[in-house]
Amino acid sequence: MPAPFLCRDLVFTSRDDPDSCQLAFALAAEGWPEDDPDDASRAFPVGSSFNHTRQKLRPTRTIVRRNTVVMLGCMKGWQVDNRLRHSGVLMCGWIGLLFLSDMVEWQHLGHELGPDARAEAKAGQVVIVSIDFHCILAAKLTNSVVSSKLKAAAEATLAIDGQALIEFVDPEGKSAGPQLDVPLGTSKEQLGTLLNQLLENAEEMPYSFHLEESEITTNLAASFNKLAKGQQSTERVLKVVYYPLAVFRVRPITRCTSSLSGHIEAVLCVAFSPDSTKLASGSGDSTVRLWDLNTELPKHTCKGHQNWVLAVAWSPDGSKLASAGMDKIVLVWCAQSGKNLAALKLGVISLIERNAEDLKGHTQPVTGACWQPLHVAENFPWLATSSKDTTVRLWDVSVGVCLRSLTSHSQPVMQVRWSGERSDIGGVVYTAGRDTVIKVWNPKDGGMLNELKGHGHWINTLALNTDYAIRSGPFSHEPQKFADLSAKKEAAKKRYTEAVELCGGERLLSGSDDFTLFLWRPTVSKTPVCRMTGHQKIVNQVAFSPDGRWFASASFDKSVRLWDGRTGKYVHAFRGHVGDVYQLAWSADSRLLVSVSKDSTAKCWDIGRRKLQEDLPGHADEVYAVDWSLDGQRVATGGKDRVLKIWRH
Repeated sequence: MPAPFLCRDLVFTSRDDPDSCQLAFALAAEGWPEDDPDDASRAFPVGSSFNHTRQKLRPTRTIVRRNTVVMLGCMKGWQVDNRLRHSGVLMCGWIGLLFLSDMVEWQHLGHELGPDARAEAKAGQVVIVSIDFHCILAAKLTNSVVSSKLKAAAEATLAIDGQALIEFVDPEGKSAGPQLDVPLGTSKEQLGTLLNQLLENAEEMPYSFHLEESEITTNLAASFNKLAKGQQSTERVLKVVYYPLAVFRVRPITRCTSSLSGHIEAVLCVAFSPDSTKLASGSGDSTVRLWDLNTELPKHTCKGHQNWVLAVAWSPDGSKLASAGMDKIVLVWCAQSGKNLAALKLGVISLIERNAEDLKGHTQPVTGACWQPLHVAENFPWLATSSKDTTVRLWDVSVGVCLRSLTSHSQPVMQVRWSGERSDIGGVVYTAGRDTVIKVWNPKDGGMLNELKGHGHWINTLALNTDYAIRSGPFSHEPQKFADLSAKKEAAKKRYTEAVELCGGERLLSGSDDFTLFLWRPTVSKTPVCRMTGHQKIVNQVAFSPDGRWFASASFDKSVRLWDGRTGKYVHAFRGHVGDVYQLAWSADSRLLVSVSKDSTAKCWDIGRRKLQEDLPGHADEVYAVDWSLDGQRVATGGKDRVLKIWRH
């Protein structure tokens, strides 16, 4: 009898022609140390032929490499003698393939087979395996009988040199070209090359690819095998969904480069200018500070508020900054000089360089401020402000006039967003607050267009999947100069149009004290696209990624959750904070997310790998505010310790 291949107490013996009895394992040789898993020089390559040689493995020290393909079995006629509790995985009648997503110990393979199990495998009998967390589990073998369902699932698991018929489709299901017959070993990079050729892109563009709900991170075979349980077959056309990625890549933040002191009370809000050259911060000390990012030094201290500054918002062209606070006043500042241009308050709007008639303003604290998208503004963008007095007001800050007062809410209004859709009416305004209703407004005449109902408690946060394009206006991650406001509007319109096409239409997201989120297509239907549950406490903030592919939610349950930006499907929960999570900010390339918390830390999360990229301690107390510059270079955080910190790679 030929010499057996030994693995602990599992013995494989052959009774057939040696040429048909080749094992193919991507396993480590004996003695491959656990502390040096990346030493690939001692690993058997995929397709190694043992030809009945004898090799002993130490299960406690033998590691299967991450992202390797393990091929188990033979062509036919193997006999298994399982003498002790730990058994191997039996594959008979064909060569089985298993993709390992993480490091696993070989001793875990097949541990579900009982100590008295003994089976003589016959051609056509199959034991399939599945991945459960970091352990490989073998399906139980009962009297050497395997159901047809298991066999069908196993046969769908093909060798890496198999073929598959694929078709590239965009997220809306539109085909990018003809069907292609490709090897299952086709890599993600090769898929990118194929797609760029199909789309006839002048320059190579990066994409991410998904096979149904599984992201292709290495090759087609890896993702296909994850779907084997679902009875997938390469006889049908595999729809490979592609998503465009940012051409540039933002490097993860790793260190604090500046600790900016000056505020004498907690920092409550921070915001980078659209061109990423300036930073604004609002504080409980009733001041707004402007910081020069070239030197990371203070540039202007803007005084005028009489109470906490709750919100700061840059105009989309970067020339003005609006601030709102507990004192019922909205102030507008010149970004270059730091001078107060207008004070929008109860009883009067005072302009620094012109006279204006007396106009009534907010009578309660102002909770938010939002500018009209640049591309839908007739002249200079208007400003929308929300207040606890249950109203939303639209201001023309260039002439000092309150243009509209939106008065349909019955409780304090906590959020306002200005959409870039419907350029014929100057965009669409969304407002929400403690009356649990989202209201949709026509800014041109002040009329209400719609009401979106579903939440059972206060609505704390709103977000649009075009927020990044609206906020950045004409600017991109590269320095740009424009001749005049008209040129800026043209550039802003182009960027917004591209963003809508990339996102597949504008969507609205809401988060509430009822622990839920709602995804809406408000210009299409009053019915939500999806109601999302999972958080165990109130949802404090939601934010779409710049490409609209994802959105994230921050909650007082100490978690950050990731969701699909088109469908609202739950993707992942990032856990690591030990206190309430207050705010979120995305990197410009949508690959990274930063969160800040009551636990005094900021954390940077890698979206692709679904794991913590960097833990950023440094603050001495709760961190309330965070923003990521639109060029991706800096992150700013501020909180209860009164310090503004700048983080970079």
